[in-house]
Amino acid sequence: MIDNKNHLKIEIIVDPAMVQSIPPALSSRINALPANKAATTGRGGSNNRRGGPGRGRGGKRVFQKPKSVEQLDAEMADYFEPK
Repeated sequence: MIDNKNHLKIEIIVDPAMVQSIPPALSSRINALPANKAATTGRGGSNNRRGGPGRGRGGKRVFQKPKSVEQLDAEMADYFEPK
């Protein structure tokens, strides 16, 4: 589909002599994977660290009330005071 509206038909013409044989079906190519030896013995711990408890969402943001003019003046006086 082009632009979710128009269909585009594509035909591929191939020389039959050049075509390979059809591969076997996927079900015949898939074999059962051998079981993990550690999983079958039931011994040892897991190194997989996933699945544990989460870290949480964090705390609620605490808003400080604004400083008064007197508090700001006191901070300025302390800052500019010679040492």
